[in-house]
Formats: sequence, structure tokens, C-alpha cells
Amino acid sequence: MHDGLAKEGGAQRSDEDCLLLARHLQGDAEAFPQLVARYGSLVYSVVGRYGLSREERDDVFQEVFVRVHRAAATYQAEKALKPWLLTIAVNTARSHLSRGRPREVSDGGAALRIVSEQPSSQDRIEASRTLKWLVGQLDALPAHQREVILLCCVHHLEMRQVAEVLGIPVGTVKSHLRKARLTLAAALERRERTEAREAAR
Repeated sequence: MHDGLAKEGGAQRSDEDCLLLARHLQGDAEAFPQLVARYGSLVYSVVGRYGLSREERDDVFQEVFVRVHRAAATYQAEKALKPWLLTIAVNTARSHLSRGRPREVSDGGAALRIVSEQPSSQDRIEASRTLKWLVGQLDALPAHQREVILLCCVHHLEMRQVAEVLGIPVGTVKSHLRKARLTLAAALERRERTEAREAAR
């Protein structure tokens, strides 16, 4: 029952998105800003994982939606909008990097959050340390693994959608995801062993 309702809600959201694009193509001045408001944080968080400076992230963010505007007429309504839009975001960020721009390590932005209902000061310190560590580990992954694990585990796309976004086979998505998870698990194990040794001193 719950799954059915969730699927219905997702389908309704997709239909609304398609209508926004259709209204935009028909000249409705309010439609595109609504689409940007709906997907802006998602696009910005994806772009933010490519190691761009804040100014570059803003530039790429704007370029993504310029491309969305230009490609709106080519969108096939029977396909989910989110993977289509993320394909544009990923390709735009990759294109920007291929120009040889300088990179920086980002702070995680909106892509990752650790939330506690009533955290103590110690909890907040530990959460901040863990988040910084996790962001560092993600940034250290090969780019193709980082893309897959973020799209699968942070943005909750299905593997077939990730394959569509990145233009690779589903089997390759599974392979990249497995390797990324194994790398992160090994890093976590090393971190826990180090903390255990320090605590035992």
C-alpha cells in the first residue's frame, strides 16, 4: 500500500515536471523558475561534487539550466525528468573540468548531511569530524566511482537511471558502486582501528 502510494506520488511529480516544461515551451514565464526552484538544490549538490570553486559552481549551475532551456523541446515526456536533467548536469560539469579549470576540495554542501534531533556539543563535534572525513574519502575516489556512489546513495537514483545519466552499461554502474563501497568500507575500518588504538593509550 505504502509503496503504491509512493509510486503514485513519484508519477504525479513526474507528470507535473513534464507540464512545467510544456508550459515553458508555450511561453509561460512562471514555469521555468518553478522548475529551477524544484530541482535547483539537487543540481547544485551534484555540481558541487566535482571539486569546482564556489564561483565556478555558480557558473556551471547557470549553464546547466541554460542547457535545459535549450534542450527542453527534445525532452521525451515518457521518460523521467530527473535522470534527464542530471545527465545535463553531469555532462556540463565534466565539460567544465575538461577545460583545465583549477579545482578545490568542497565542503560537501547540500549533498551530505548528518542530522541529530538534540545533539550534544560532543555529538556535533563528532558529526562534523565524521562528515569532513567522509567528504574527504569521497573526493579521493576515482571520478567514475564518485559519480556512481553519489547518484546511487545520495540522490537515490536506480542503477538503470544512473547508467542513463552517465552513459554507461548497468553492469559498469554495479562494478563502480561495488568498488567504491569496498574502498569506503576499508577506509572506515582503518579509521576505526586507528581510533581504537588512540583510545587504548
